[in-house]
This record gives sequence, structure tokens and C-alpha cells, in this order.
Amino acid sequence: MQYLYAYYSVNAPAEEPPEPDLKTFRIWKGANEVFNIAIDEMRHLHWVNQVLKLLGVKTTVKRAAKIGRRFEVPFYLQSLTSTQLQWFIDVEEPSRSTSTGLDGMYVGIQTSLQQLSPEELDPETQRRAVEIIKLIIDEGEGHYVRFSTAQQNLAFYDNAGRGDLPKYIRGGQWSQLSDQPNPELPNSNLYGVPHVEKFGSEGFILQKQSDAVYLTLIVFLKLAFAMQDEKISGASLRQAISLMFKLNAINFQLAEKGLTPLFTIPKWWESDPPVTSQEIAQTLLNTAKKQLLESGVLQSPAIAQFAQKAPLTESKVLKEPILSKVLQKAHNESIDEVLAHFDNAISETTFQ
Repeated sequence: MQYLYAYYSVNAPAEEPPEPDLKTFRIWKGANEVFNIAIDEMRHLHWVNQVLKLLGVKTTVKRAAKIGRRFEVPFYLQSLTSTQLQWFIDVEEPSRSTSTGLDGMYVGIQTSLQQLSPEELDPETQRRAVEIIKLIIDEGEGHYVRFSTAQQNLAFYDNAGRGDLPKYIRGGQWSQLSDQPNPELPNSNLYGVPHVEKFGSEGFILQKQSDAVYLTLIVFLKLAFAMQDEKISGASLRQAISLMFKLNAINFQLAEKGLTPLFTIPKWWESDPPVTSQEIAQTLLNTAKKQLLESGVLQSPAIAQFAQKAPLTESKVLKEPILSKVLQKAHNESIDEVLAHFDNAISETTFQ
């Protein structure tokens, strides 16, 4: 969420502009690197939950309360200032030490899994879990390089990009100075923190719709991860992808107006019990449906008129023909169709 939010703050088009000048291309390229890293992290969330399921542990889509290299920084959202981008680079800096950083933690997990005996963990389960963790480690190290590439491109746009508020940041709320200090960098300023628009305004309505789609998305993920039938779970995850396109449509519309999405987590989400039955699953899905109806998303022009494919072509994984077809199909799904899929999926599978 932090990477995705920062991406929206950059005044760049969603897709590569045709025949751009060098400056325009570089700002798009820098923003697009950040966007694709956010997509990678969504895939990592899937992979982590695959490992949890393999190990017989409850899956989760709860948001981390603490982030950063040592997990000491309270979660926050802000624009992609030069300082914030450098912090992203520092967080993603590769480490093969099992005591340093997020990737170091994954190295420790991989080592621990490899040391388990056949009596402790089935060898085939062990092999699959180790392979998934290795994928996360390898892609994580690539993020350091890609964030550095983003920094080089954005620096070209704005006099080395070292000002307190670079010129590539959108105007409006994205450029507003917060009175709160940066939790990790007390000597730098926070810009563009989430700002709730005036009740009843167009911006307020779009924010409400964004939050409704975001809640529905994490509900879909929670349900899909908890499904015992792998085939139904996989199909449900592919359906959930369509909500990512819808969420991106609304958030980009907000960003172009100089307004911020909120990415609100409902207070009840952290205490929400795991999905262990069809009854719990259906109740959770009905809650999401209610939010979609109350926000007007099912009749929203921001949804109905969004026809352009999201800029997902940079990722090596997304270039694979089969997955490209899946993404295109997901992009064309309506929310009504996806909701109908989950109604059917809940009735056809068991849960953890």
C-alpha cells in the first residue's frame, strides 16, 4: 500500500505516452517502476499465504502495524518525495544476513525450512515452501535495483530530485505539508498524507468508492486464501485481480484531481476472525456487498467508463502469455460477475 500510494503522487500518465520527449518518458518510467514493484508485493502476499497454507497455518491479509527494515516504523502513507524514495531504497537494500531486514528474515525462514526433517515436514511440502520463499528473496533483491532506477529517472526530471518537495509530485493534497513528523526520518517532512475530502463533494464520493473497492478486494483475498480447494482458490484469486483494476481506476481519477485515496482499514478488520466456515465467509462477502452498494460503486462512472488496461507490461512474470490472458480477462470482468463467482465459490468449497 505504501508503494502504491506513493506511485499515485507522481504527476505521470498511467501508460507510456506515445512519442514522448526524454523528460516525459523518464518521469513515466520512474513512476512505472514504483507501480510494478507494488504489483510484485501483491504477488508476494499471495506467495506468503501459499506457504502459510502449506504449513497448516492460518492465512492472513491484515496490514502490518510496523514496517521498515527492523519493523520499528508505524505504518504511514505519503507522497514519493526524494527522502521517501531513498527510504524505500534503503529498506529494499539486499541482505543475505538472517538478522538484517525483511529479505534477511526470509533467508532465515528458508534456512529453517531446509533444516526440517521428513518427520517434521513432508518432503514435497518442504520443497514447495522453500521454492516459494526463494522466489520472494530473489524478487526482493530486484526491487532495490528497480527503486534505484526510479530514483535516477525522477532525478533527471527535477534538478537531481533532491529538493524537499520535488516538482514531479502532483499538486493539490499531494503537495500539502503535514504537521506530523516522518516516523522514520524525523528531520524530513511528510507531504501528501491521506486527506478526507468535504462531505458530499465529488472527491468525498470517489474516496468512499475507493475504500469500498479496497475493502472488497481484501475480503476477496481473505476468502480466496482460506479456501481449501486449490482449484477454486486459484480461480477466486484470478477474479480478485479484476478488483485491482477497478481500484486503480478510481485512485488514478482521484490523483489526477489532486486528491488522495485513503486505503482505510475498518476498525473491525483486525479483530475479524479467520474464515473457517461457509457461514463466516458469506457474512464477510455480504459486508463487502453492502459497502459497494452504499458507496454507489455498482453504478459508478469511474468503474463503468474505465476501459484502458492498467500499465502492467513491465513485469517479467506478467509478460507470460497465459498470465497476460488471465489479466485481460480479469480486467473485463464486471463487479457483479465477480461477486456472483464468490457466492458460488463459497457454496462449493470448505475453509481452513
